Amino acid sequence: MDSLTELETYANELITAVKGLAGYSLSTEVSQSSASQPSSDPGAQKECHRAKACILSNIAKIKMLVSEPTGFLENLTTQMQILACLRWLGEFQILACIPLVGSVSIKDVAHLSGVPETYLDRIVRLTATSGFLHVSQPSHVSHTPLSAPFVTNPSLLDAVMFLAESAAPAALQMAAATQQFGDSHQPNETAYNMALGTTKPFHTAHKEQPKLSRQWSSYLNYAEGLHAVGSITDILTQLNWSNISHVARCVVEVGAQSTATARGLADMHPSLHFVVQITDPASTIPVNKLISPFDRELGISPRIKVTNRVLGTRQVNTDAAIYILHLPSSLSAIRAELQVHLEALRANGGIMLILTARLLPEPGSMPNPEVEAVARSRGLSLLQLANEAEIEMVELLELIGTVRDNVGKLIVTNKLRSRNSLVVALVVEHQVDVKA
Repeated sequence: MDSLTELETYANELITAVKGLAGYSLSTEVSQSSASQPSSDPGAQKECHRAKACILSNIAKIKMLVSEPTGFLENLTTQMQILACLRWLGEFQILACIPLVGSVSIKDVAHLSGVPETYLDRIVRLTATSGFLHVSQPSHVSHTPLSAPFVTNPSLLDAVMFLAESAAPAALQMAAATQQFGDSHQPNETAYNMALGTTKPFHTAHKEQPKLSRQWSSYLNYAEGLHAVGSITDILTQLNWSNISHVARCVVEVGAQSTATARGLADMHPSLHFVVQITDPASTIPVNKLISPFDRELGISPRIKVTNRVLGTRQVNTDAAIYILHLPSSLSAIRAELQVHLEALRANGGIMLILTARLLPEPGSMPNPEVEAVARSRGLSLLQLANEAEIEMVELLELIGTVRDNVGKLIVTNKLRSRNSLVVALVVEHQVDVKA
């Protein structure tokens, strides 16, 4: 297909998606001014998300076809300045000084915040070109559907501050870090260390600094395409959980960091019991210390049991219908976990759900190229911050196919996807070899 034909195809798909979104908005009595807000009807909301994903996907593809070097550089320049502006707005708490409803004079906001009016005027006029804040005459500023959530949800601003103060400086030191450290895997020989002039590893720094830890968590959740626990739980409902009780009523979550996923699934499936295995290398932390303050306050369901388990050790819960595996950070550790669970899967005919939201997607597999770009940006960020390399989906699929015993092997029988088509879980079963 030549580029002009592709352009026409994407344009037609874009028009169809826009008309579809407008139709869903009208049918749910959503006004044009609030078209970006979710509908209360779950069915309509799902269709709206699908239409928006199609719109964004086709816009990205059209931009790739028509972009030229000059436009590419101009866009980079604009995005750089917008990031700087957002950090400036966050540093001086400007967004909170603007009412969520109505407008206020730029002069009054500058006076209240203690910043130069000229700076504020120039900054909001630039961000307004991207739909972030709106400037009206004479020199008044108001929130938009894009900027208002940064006031009502402070975690969004935390993500911006981490991007501006940690991720971006580290990214820009990537070349210098390569010259200085080469192919080092040491956590304190990174672009982050060079950018911030410290020898302390990033993960040590954010564990010691509550503000940095909060910003890092927000950055992962909002800027790096990782799915929140709630959305992963919803995606797992793509399985037919009603059939589980006919085989066994136990679900084991392996390598968890909290009971959040188990709590969500337990609420939806009252007949099931859950074992949450927290990974602790030393296996010396008392179980009651593994339970989050949130869990202790509300109380965990008696159907949820929390235990320790060291990665790669024998799995004592061998009668589960489903094992939910949070992936370790290395292929060798993943192989060990799969091998450990192989016998249980074979004996009980159970399945394993391998959570893969952190994996890099197969190249070119995403309908929207920007979804893959976000995932690969996250992979580079981890490399620049901590010398950690995220695993490719292709590597995991190849690895699963090599795990076997004397009667069969592990196979992938299904892929559970999010709304943006990202694979967030693999369904794995034991398959007996077919004899010729």
